[in-house]
Amino acid sequence: PPRSTPSNSSAASDVYKRQVGLLETLKADGFSLDDKIRKVHARTLDKDLCFVGLKSLRSWRAGLLHQLGGELAPHGIRTAYYGYGGMRDGVLEPRDHVLGLAYPVAKLYERTLCGLNTPISSVYNCRMMDLWFAGVVPIIHDKHGEMLEIGAEPYVDHLVFDGTADALYKHVKHMMDRPDLVEAIIRAGHKIAQRLYTSKRGIVRAYEAHLPRIV
Repeated sequence: PPRSTPSNSSAASDVYKRQVGLLETLKADGFSLDDKIRKVHARTLDKDLCFVGLKSLRSWRAGLLHQLGGELAPHGIRTAYYGYGGMRDGVLEPRDHVLGLAYPVAKLYERTLCGLNTPISSVYNCRMMDLWFAGVVPIIHDKHGEMLEIGAEPYVDHLVFDGTADALYKHVKHMMDRPDLVEAIIRAGHKIAQRLYTSKRGIVRAYEAHLPRIV
């Protein structure tokens, strides 16, 4: 059956807006992957799992986020869930920073171990790029099996799960216990992000071209 998705223009605009400010903020903060990895091994990051996005975009996604936000995470996992549509921790502020909309997202990702990704399209989804650039382990429900299209490899540069809270939390707990694996994954993911990234507008054009394949 057809897969519903926003119009090309609105989806591409959303992709562009969400990434504006992330790389600028990482640069302004003096972020480095080596520093992030040292914090991983020292276990000094503030959060173990985060998500920033709209809660009610898909029924399965809304159900997952409702479940995540309505219960205490097991195993002492420290979580942060921000966004519109009734997300547990509200809207991530500030929304009007001079560096762009992704300024507060970058600040959160800098201090987080793992990031949930629940995309419309896995491949041209800026959340994946943002997580990789900020040294966060992406955990993705890749419904359409698109990650292989960009040369990404599960359990090498990202983790995959079945869309359930139990599977998600099992991944996070494993990463909390294995800083060596975290280092390997975020280094591999960062290389992919660097390879794919040419410009914000280039990503938007690629996403626009890809949309007809997922409709």
